[in-house]
Amino acid sequence: MQVRSPPPQAATAPTGRGYCQRCGQELGVNEKMRGLTVHEMCPTPAFGAPGERAATRPGSGQTWGSVICSLLALAFLPPLFGAIAIYLAIRVRRTNKDAGNGLLAMAIVCTLIGMVIGAVTWELLT
Repeated sequence: MQVRSPPPQAATAPTGRGYCQRCGQELGVNEKMRGLTVHEMCPTPAFGAPGERAATRPGSGQTWGSVICSLLALAFLPPLFGAIAIYLAIRVRRTNKDAGNGLLAMAIVCTLIGMVIGAVTWELLT
């Protein structure tokens, strides 16, 4: 009968005060005194290992989606694209209040201008 030993546990980096949150190494005295939680020149990148695709900031896709839909609302189906732009701007506003407010204003203004352009164009064509 063969006795198997449990698999070795992976060495986990200590976490908490005094250790880098990215790489797990102990922080230097100066870094601890200044209250830093990561090394100033941490060898581990913030967004994954080298060669991996860099992570994007939360909401950046929604930001661009709102801008694009706002611009589309100027010429094509302002109520539809304007509503989508407003919805995306509100979602961005949850994570970045300043950017969300700007996008919301842009979406509303572009929607209203698009509706006026559409009404004027309709009157000229009929």
